[in-house]
Amino acid sequence: MYLAGFVGGLLMGAIFFLGLYVSVRKMTNYKHPAVFIFITTTLRMLIVLSGFYLLSFHGAIVMLLALLGVVSMRIVIVRWQKSEIVQKNSRG
Repeated sequence: MYLAGFVGGLLMGAIFFLGLYVSVRKMTNYKHPAVFIFITTTLRMLIVLSGFYLLSFHGAIVMLLALLGVVSMRIVIVRWQKSEIVQKNSRG
């Protein structure tokens, strides 16, 4: 079950942070970007909080491993984004 907690955290982190990435990139396409950001943030939070709620039935260690998975995915996505920015700047 510990592995499921960590993998669940990775999945929740991917949904949250990739969703954030996509939301920020797409918000200029909308007439009311604040409403779009509010809706996508609410959906992302509902998904992540639901995941943590489901994992809470399996104990504190599983919850901590899920949190570690979310933080790990944040680190991966931030590094990926930084490398994308560096590549974009080096091209011109």
